[in-house]
Amino acid sequence: MALVGDNLWQATAVFTGNDNNERFKFDIFGDWSENYGDTDIDGTADRNSPLSVPVYKGSYVITFNDQTLTYSAERQADTNNYRKDVDSVDLRGTFNGWGKTQMILTDHSTWELIFFDQDSDGEARIKFYMNDKWYGDSDKDGETHSNEKSSIRLAEGGGVYRIRLTDKTRKYTVDKL
Repeated sequence: MALVGDNLWQATAVFTGNDNNERFKFDIFGDWSENYGDTDIDGTADRNSPLSVPVYKGSYVITFNDQTLTYSAERQADTNNYRKDVDSVDLRGTFNGWGKTQMILTDHSTWELIFFDQDSDGEARIKFYMNDKWYGDSDKDGETHSNEKSSIRLAEGGGVYRIRLTDKTRKYTVDKL
């Protein structure tokens, strides 16, 4: 990283998407003796956190303030013109009070979202929202349809999740990171 201002470091990084668990940490001395991840993905780095910061496929400008420990990872505009079957996909659930959180198109027909869920009672749930319709999974088969009313349960409790949806097939995956 290069020093670009008072206590402000910056670098550009490209994540290829070849590894489904791409992430980064800040390694101060290059030997992991002092490193920073982000335990609850809140934009403030935590010293020696066991969790790295998960990212989507793409190019990022990563900025780190070594005084406040705040950071940002700004995904740069994608020039790939990915094909898609819907204009946008929102994830709604208990993590956002059933409000809309827009998912990111990361490949042809593939939408992703990484988020933190504070669930402590095992009742965290999500649904997809596309084309002004709710999509659940009553059959619990990893495929969602607009006529399925049941929400998708996040069975592993609170933590950081990566949700992927293929809009062409309506198949999805839920991974706790």
